[in-house]
Amino acid sequence: MFRLVNKLGEVTSNPAPNLASDFAMARGKLEGPSPTIWWEKAKNSSLSPATQLSAILTITVFLVKSGRAREVIEDLTEIVDKFMTTRLKLVASAYEKSWFFRGIAMIPMVKNDLATMTRYMDLAEEYGRVVRDEDTVLFFENFFPLMQSRSKEALLLKNIDLAIERLKVLLPYDSDNGLLHLELGNMYMKNRKFDAAREAWVTGSKCPPPWDIQCSLNLADLEKRLGAVERASSVCLEILRLDPWCVSALQTLNELGMTKIASDHWRVIRHCRTNGTERDDPLERMLCSEVRV
Repeated sequence: MFRLVNKLGEVTSNPAPNLASDFAMARGKLEGPSPTIWWEKAKNSSLSPATQLSAILTITVFLVKSGRAREVIEDLTEIVDKFMTTRLKLVASAYEKSWFFRGIAMIPMVKNDLATMTRYMDLAEEYGRVVRDEDTVLFFENFFPLMQSRSKEALLLKNIDLAIERLKVLLPYDSDNGLLHLELGNMYMKNRKFDAAREAWVTGSKCPPPWDIQCSLNLADLEKRLGAVERASSVCLEILRLDPWCVSALQTLNELGMTKIASDHWRVIRHCRTNGTERDDPLERMLCSEVRV
């Protein structure tokens, strides 16, 4: 067992091999034993295969995220290659193998060996799909971050169409995930597919919080860029109805020429902040009802 710090700064404990859980991949933060201890565990073939696998993932994520991987990249490659040759076959779980290949794909990425990186990610996806037959809960826990990583991999390979397709694979499994629609819209924008971006962000704006507001803000910015002032203003006003404290929506309204509405609303926000008014007080409800074109 070991401890990691997740995206919210909370300490969490997970049994091996969850050393490469989603927040570990995102942050690469360790709490507890020093990196030197995890390095020694990664080399220690007397440990159980699952424990050694976890240690390899932990030190790999830490080194890459901290920018120190290049210093020991050849030694790290040797450890990984030896484990794959002699011990990986002893790991029974497809879930663990999927996380393993997704994690170690960062090593050839650092070396700019994109072919090997892609091969590892292909294996991560192959094992990830097998998980569906083993455990539905683990499948969903693994598949979303896996395909997000595959989408980023496609961007690294300068294939934005493939990046989009890999995110779209997730839609049947998680259509109410606002983050997914947010990222799809961002991808479409990179590809200058404005109608598709609009559709993605409109869908995301109707999803449960917390990503609905950001989808709406992106949508308003898109409409502003395209010169659709009325649509952009309408989106901003809807944002303020849902979140009267959204300064970004006020800034966009101001840029759209709706200066009076933006400045009046901003004065009320400043008054609330100055007087320590809580966000859930009657004034907020009043603001929601007062936002009008």
